[in-house]
Amino acid sequence: MSGWDRHRAAIGAGIILGAIFIVSGLGKIPSQGDFLIILLRISFIPVVAAFIIADALPWVELVAGLFLITGVAARLAAGFSTVLIAAFMAANSWVIAHNMGQEPCGCLGGLVKPLESLTSVSALCLDIAMLALAVLVLRYYRGGFLDPRPWFSRRG
Repeated sequence: MSGWDRHRAAIGAGIILGAIFIVSGLGKIPSQGDFLIILLRISFIPVVAAFIIADALPWVELVAGLFLITGVAARLAAGFSTVLIAAFMAANSWVIAHNMGQEPCGCLGGLVKPLESLTSVSALCLDIAMLALAVLVLRYYRGGFLDPRPWFSRRG
């Protein structure tokens, strides 16, 4: 695979990862109270942190998704995404380890009805795929780490 093909694969990975974040963020915004209840079940997250996460995470996901889809600072957004994904993996792993992995996780919110019932086990599989997409963007995207130009405005 040539360098240009890897770059195109990285653009595709960024678009897919960005779409997942946008669906997740938009799905959580109208049901932040439900998401908070799910977070409060995870006992290693302090109550104050759960409130902050429930309020901020949907918007953070939305912004990260927009950056990844447009390619504006895509490598920075992918790097930040790896931190988010690692946190998602930790939370889902904790839930699974405490025998709650078959309950809906609320991970993708309620925008897409079939995804409302996504369990923590399924979400952990999705997290692994998302991490792979973020690594592709970090490794093969041609723009600089803070490059403000979107991918569609560049020339080969």
